[in-house]
Amino acid sequence: MPDPTPPAGALTAPPAAPKTPMALIAQAIESGVSVQELQGLFDLQERYERREAAQAFATAITAFQAEMPQVEKWKEGSKGAYKYAPYESIMKVAGPLLVKHGIVVTFTTKQEPTGLTVTCRIRVGTHAEETELYMPTPAANPMINAAQNQGITLSYAKRNAIKAALNIVETGEDLDGDPAGDLVNGSQIRELNDAIKRCEDAGAPVHFGKFLEWLQVKTLDQLPQRELGKALAELRNKLAAAKKGGAK
Repeated sequence: MPDPTPPAGALTAPPAAPKTPMALIAQAIESGVSVQELQGLFDLQERYERREAAQAFATAITAFQAEMPQVEKWKEGSKGAYKYAPYESIMKVAGPLLVKHGIVVTFTTKQEPTGLTVTCRIRVGTHAEETELYMPTPAANPMINAAQNQGITLSYAKRNAIKAALNIVETGEDLDGDPAGDLVNGSQIRELNDAIKRCEDAGAPVHFGKFLEWLQVKTLDQLPQRELGKALAELRNKLAAAKKGGAK
């Protein structure tokens, strides 16, 4: 019985390359298949390209995350009550790695009645995925104009949207759950604004700039949770004093 193993040095045929849908389409055209059969092959090619694009996306994001270091929180907010990494600091570290791995980041914004919705779109080749984040607009601040207030909201939303989309981690992020570092949320800001309005309606207007200075913040959205009770108590006392004075 002859030995099937080829002798040393003998040439062997290379393994046949797997046929892609496009190769099958070319073969089908040569064979003169029907339009319906050809359309099925085109649909197969489209699904194949989507799957390949999704795989390329996953590969690029995985490589990016493997090289992306944690970003240092260095900028202080609310008189040192917490620290964070600004958007420009995140992009200074992430930017070169995004370019290296062919990842494109874009943002779109949508104005809402009480805030801003920012969508972070991450694209690699033809595959893209989106992360949407809603951010309430901070209460009006007499120290800045409306455009500046909107800019603060946009910057905050972009920073958190790209962190969520690419799983970017800031140093000390686990400390964000500390009540000393948590900030008031949108409903609590509305509660404060309602209390301020009740004082004004009772004839005891709140000097907003001095109120913020007393709280040691520049805007209400920078108020730590631990200071919320103090702020509401002050407004309640002011309202009670106004009602008491009106009853005399």
